[in-house]
Amino acid sequence: MYKPGTPIHPPLYLVHTRIPCERCRTDMPVVALLAPNVPSMKGEIIILSEIREMPHAVAQAIRQRFPNFRLTRTRVGGYRYYGNTCPGCSGLYDDFYLHCEPDAPFCPMTGEEAERLTLEPMALEEPFTVRANLGMGIGDLILYHAKRGDGTHAYREQG
Repeated sequence: MYKPGTPIHPPLYLVHTRIPCERCRTDMPVVALLAPNVPSMKGEIIILSEIREMPHAVAQAIRQRFPNFRLTRTRVGGYRYYGNTCPGCSGLYDDFYLHCEPDAPFCPMTGEEAERLTLEPMALEEPFTVRANLGMGIGDLILYHAKRGDGTHAYREQG
């Protein structure tokens, strides 16, 4: 059954880091999206995972920077979502292991862990709709502690 998507309003951030591939150990980039303005989430900063649908322009902008982030099929369940794939072996690095496990790159528990991430604003002027899992509880940690693309820290240097 089709479920309607979740509206996302600007700003939208690309969050990224590098990890070893779980299969071939190739150093690979991994990315996620951080959305601080999701009207249905009442001020909660959201990190998106298992993105099943998003506008082509948003997917294209991500792929220009990270070509191994693509629409792919899961091993378990066989459904499709935009995921991080290894440039060495082309294997999918499942979002569960990037977002839901202790010490996962996009599930930092401390500011120090969040500092390993880089945060970059995406050029987005209009709201759009996604079908994705909406992760709560760590977005503010990432937004506050992650480095900007130029190596400075996102928000703590402004306050």
